[in-house]
Amino acid sequence: MYFYLIIFLFIALCSIYELYQYPKKNKLLVKIIIFLLFLIAGFRYETGVDWMAYEYQVENACPIDEAFNTGRWDLVFPSLDIGFALLNSIVKFFGGGIQVIFFIISLVSTSLLRNNVQKYSPLPVFTLLVYYTFFFFIFDLSGLRQGLAIQIFFYSIRYIESKKFFKYMCAILLAVTIHWTSILLLPMYFVLNKKASIRNVIIIIVASTVIFSFQIKWLGAFMGDILSQINGFTLLAGKVNAYTTNDVFSQNRGWNMYSFYVYIKIILLLAITYKKRNDIIKDEKSKYFNIFFNLSLAQFFCIFTFYEFYEMSERFKFYFLISEVVLFPWIIVSFYFKFQKQIISFVCIIFVFFNSYIYLLELPTAIAYTPYQNYIIYKLMDKESTGYQRLKEHIKLNGND
Repeated sequence: MYFYLIIFLFIALCSIYELYQYPKKNKLLVKIIIFLLFLIAGFRYETGVDWMAYEYQVENACPIDEAFNTGRWDLVFPSLDIGFALLNSIVKFFGGGIQVIFFIISLVSTSLLRNNVQKYSPLPVFTLLVYYTFFFFIFDLSGLRQGLAIQIFFYSIRYIESKKFFKYMCAILLAVTIHWTSILLLPMYFVLNKKASIRNVIIIIVASTVIFSFQIKWLGAFMGDILSQINGFTLLAGKVNAYTTNDVFSQNRGWNMYSFYVYIKIILLLAITYKKRNDIIKDEKSKYFNIFFNLSLAQFFCIFTFYEFYEMSERFKFYFLISEVVLFPWIIVSFYFKFQKQIISFVCIIFVFFNSYIYLLELPTAIAYTPYQNYIIYKLMDKESTGYQRLKEHIKLNGND
C-alpha cells in the first residue's frame, strides 16, 4: 500500500509548488499538511513502537477523583513526568483511554508545529517535509511525550531571541513535566543566542572528534558526581542512574556507518550555513539563524562527546536536531537564482527520503508501523488489529526480546 510514501510524495510535491511561489506564502498548504499529520497520529490504532507502554500507563493511572478522596497524590504522580501523569489521571477519570491520549497529544503537538514552522521557516512546507522524515515516525507515531516536549522547546526559541528569560523558563519547565530530559534545556538560554565564531566552531568539532575517536571517557565520572548530588531526589536520581548504568541504555557508540553519516551530515550543514550566513540573514525570520546554527553545533557535541551513554545521547540530540528542519530551507533560499534553489531542493528531498526510507518503503524493520491502522476505520469496519503481533515481531527483529 505504501501509505507513508504517498504522504511523503504529497508533501514533497507541495514543497516544490511552495518553492515556485517563493517568497509568497501559502498558509493553506501548511494547514492541509498539519491536519493530515494530526489525523494520522491522533487516530493511530496500535501502530508504532510505544503504544503498549502508553496503554499500560493509562490503564494503571489513578483517577484524579480518587486522589482527592484519599489524599494519595503519590499514586497520580508516580514519575518525574508529572504533566503527562496528570493528563492520564484526568483522562482516566472521564473514562477515556489511550486513544484519547493520542488525540490530545497529537492535537497540541501539531498545533505547536504549525505555529513553529510559520514562525521560523522561510519554506514552512519544506520544513514539514523534513519534520515528517526526521521526527514524525519516531515521536508522533511512537515517543509522543518527548515529541511534545520538543515542540514546546521549538516554540520557546522565540523567547531566547527576544531575551524573555521568564517565559523561556516557564516553557521549559512545562516541557520537563512532559519528558524529564528537557531539564537539559534550562541552561541553553544563555548560550544559544551567541554568534559562534569560526574559531569556536572548529574547536568544538575537533575536540568532539578527538574524544569520540579515542574513546576518552569523561562523562561517566561527571555523571557519578551528579548522582551523588541528587540522591535526595529519588525519582530524578533513578532516571539518571538507569540511563548511565542499565546494560541497554548505557552502551556506548563508536565509528560505524551511522556515526560516519551523522558526522558528515552535520559538518556539511554547519559549513554550508556558515558560508551562506550573509545570504541567509536578509529578512525578519533570519534573526533566529544564530540560534538554529548553535543548536546544530550542540547536536554534534552531544552525539560525539556523550558517546559513553548511547541512549542519553540519542534522547538529548533530538532537541537539537530540530535545528535541521529550519536550516535546510534556509540553505535552499540562500541561493540567488531560481534554478539553483530548485536543484538544491531536489537534492534535499532525496536526502530526507533516505533518512526515513525504512518506513516509506515498508521494510521489515518498520513492521510495527506498517500497515498503518486508523482507529476510526478499524472500529467502524470492525477489523481485527495486528498491532500486538507486529509489535512482538518488531522486538524480535531489533534484538530486544
